[in-house]
Amino acid sequence: MDSDEEYEEAFDEAIGEVVICLSEELQEILHKSRVWVKDWVEDPLEYKRHLRMSVEQFNELLSLIEPEISKKDTVMRNAIPARQKLEVTLRYLASGDNFQSLALLFRIPATTISRFIPEVLKAIITALKKYIKVIYWRPVHVKTCLLVATTRSCDLSVDAPAATKLKHV
Repeated sequence: MDSDEEYEEAFDEAIGEVVICLSEELQEILHKSRVWVKDWVEDPLEYKRHLRMSVEQFNELLSLIEPEISKKDTVMRNAIPARQKLEVTLRYLASGDNFQSLALLFRIPATTISRFIPEVLKAIITALKKYIKVIYWRPVHVKTCLLVATTRSCDLSVDAPAATKLKHV
């Protein structure tokens, strides 16, 4: 009986060591960040293509409106960062994507996007009021408002998508 008990004890100990070892390896695998697709945020050319604005222009605009669009984290949930709100808004302006499409791209619910885009647009208008010239264009089916803002230090603009045919009214 002693040998059976010793065998069971040794077996249990060995199994415990294997479980601990596998658990540590699994944690390492799960914590490694894998990038399967190119991240547009890290490439300046992709960034400009995606948001129609350079990284420097984006950061300048963000510094102007961040205090107005930032929210505090709560016990229930973390607030959406001002940077991400501005990225979503600029992508919306640059591409004309619907909220559902933006929700899939940025992993933010469409209803949340529909709430903060007007806030961000108001903040942009307020911050750049003296630099904004509003030009109304009427494409074939949809009215679009193209905002062009110019400052002495740099030009901030949202370019119209290349595929859109604009017709001056």
